[in-house]
Amino acid sequence: MFCPFLFPIKMRHLSLLTLFTLLTACPALRSQTFRISVGNPSAYARTEVVEVALQRLGHDGSAGRCTAWRVLDGEGRAVASQVTHDGKLLFAASIAAKGRSAFTAAPGEPPNELPAVFVKVYPQRLDDIAWENDRMAYRAYGPALQRSGERSFGYDVWVKNTSRPVVDERYRRELDPVVQDSVRRLRKTQPKAAKALQRSVSYHVDHGNGMDCYKVGPTLGCGTPALLTPQDRIAYPWCYQDIQVLDSGPLRITFRARHAPQEPSPLGTYTEVRTLSLDRHALLNRLTVSYTPLPHRATMAAGIVVHPDDTPAYALRPRQGYMLYSDPTDNPRAGNGRIFTACVFPRRDVDMAYRPLPPNEQQQAKALGHLLAMRTAHGRRTTMTYWWGAAWSKAGTADMQQWERQVAQEADRLRHPLRVKVKRLGH
Repeated sequence: MFCPFLFPIKMRHLSLLTLFTLLTACPALRSQTFRISVGNPSAYARTEVVEVALQRLGHDGSAGRCTAWRVLDGEGRAVASQVTHDGKLLFAASIAAKGRSAFTAAPGEPPNELPAVFVKVYPQRLDDIAWENDRMAYRAYGPALQRSGERSFGYDVWVKNTSRPVVDERYRRELDPVVQDSVRRLRKTQPKAAKALQRSVSYHVDHGNGMDCYKVGPTLGCGTPALLTPQDRIAYPWCYQDIQVLDSGPLRITFRARHAPQEPSPLGTYTEVRTLSLDRHALLNRLTVSYTPLPHRATMAAGIVVHPDDTPAYALRPRQGYMLYSDPTDNPRAGNGRIFTACVFPRRDVDMAYRPLPPNEQQQAKALGHLLAMRTAHGRRTTMTYWWGAAWSKAGTADMQQWERQVAQEADRLRHPLRVKVKRLGH
């Protein structure tokens, strides 16, 4: 029998359909209220997404898994929550330095909040997949771009200076068929007017909330994984072959992409699978990459492209587990600021180096080289997990010194996760 006094939300706030869904999906509803204590081991306050395995909340499989949970903070206020594809309950939390906060969780309807993260595949733009949180936006290229012959291998950065979503709006403006038809017609008779109209909708122009001013081309872009050949050359990965969005918010997006090596590959035939996630307010993306099979010993790497600049600035910190770079953007004279990029390896089990490109590749890529973090792959050691991302000088990160402080704190945060304790409350 259902016991409403054990359910921490007023019944009038639930629709009959929602209540039916919860009752059928969560047969043990009346006994599932939990106290979740979250401790912050750091000497600084932390605002992040907390995750709790559903197994700790009495769910040991997908059958009967509750797909909606209501999480209340210590003041009884509902906070944003999400259940992920891999069986985790997520909720938003802010914990004071060395502090601890208590939450309660039970099957129920979470608050109706606008998602702080976004992900979407755009077949109309050559199969791009683009994603963002309230700090930054990113893009990866798909099979249609590869078939076009364009050589762009790495992750792209779309800078933003607003917490609201911008990706879908930028694609909508850029790809508007009516506008593009007008541009094509004007090019025949009024090329200047055509150029002005194109600029008015282009995501390569800052219309007040940021833009795409990061150069990828035939490089690893920002944080892209790759293998190194026995000759210590980068075996660039092609664009993704197929992709699956696993989580779409409101607190975390996750997608899995399968890549294949360029043909012919000096490393033989293998499949590369990447699983990427980005949380609300997170500084960096989390990426796990695996290679199956690798016919012989190889080196896994993650790279950041280094572009020509009047004042190149990068730092390799293998003992601290991170590398970072201050990028001049694709048109420094346009006043687009600087893009700060980084990769973080909390286990600190990688070697790091700057590797210049051969002169002919420098000219083709319009890049000098890469910062590479490298680890030998052999036997079962063909998977690597790391974090990567970017910030913008026009969105709160003033210079390289501030960026390094942010990245160092992120590395520390990843090595010292929040301490989560779960206790079931009385029946």
